[in-house]
Amino acid sequence: MAKLILIPKKVVIILVFICIFLIIIFFISSLILFTIIEIHIENIKYLSENRNLNKDYRIIVKLKIFNKLTYLKINLKKSRMKNVRKLLKIDKLKENILQNKNSLYNGIFKLSKHVKVKKLNLKINIGVEDAAINAIFVGLISTIVSIVLRNFIENKSEAFWRVMPIYENKNILKINLDAIFKIRLIDILAKKKEQ
Repeated sequence: MAKLILIPKKVVIILVFICIFLIIIFFISSLILFTIIEIHIENIKYLSENRNLNKDYRIIVKLKIFNKLTYLKINLKKSRMKNVRKLLKIDKLKENILQNKNSLYNGIFKLSKHVKVKKLNLKINIGVEDAAINAIFVGLISTIVSIVLRNFIENKSEAFWRVMPIYENKNILKINLDAIFKIRLIDILAKKKEQ
């Protein structure tokens, strides 16, 4: 008959805590590795004549695990943006950005390689005083937008953009944007670690 080995109660408690700790570490690691940040931009309209965005736009930030299950959703409306500005201390942030402009641009450029466009509806209307320059400018902007966006679009059927001229003998810019951008959390953390 086999002998029963008794384990002291303190050892059992320590083993239970170690198992719980390992499960928590595994859970946090899984969240970091498999979390995708989705940024939904809805109904953004910019008109250069009044230099303001419309008041009914929405920005929704979602954290998803395995690109399916949303475990955090933050809805940013114009009314809430004032609170966010106070919370983030935007004036100090602007000063830091201006001081570290080159490293910030470099970081954004490196990070932009990992951004994917899930859905895009972009309409740009451009007008300048000279019709000939306007035609060239619209063609140039349209080409640049096409070249830049082709690398980031995940599903070509979900992407639409149009650059159209406005012939009104005045300088004008109208932008309408609805989009969903996504990036993996691990890519952001990796770029942060590099800096």
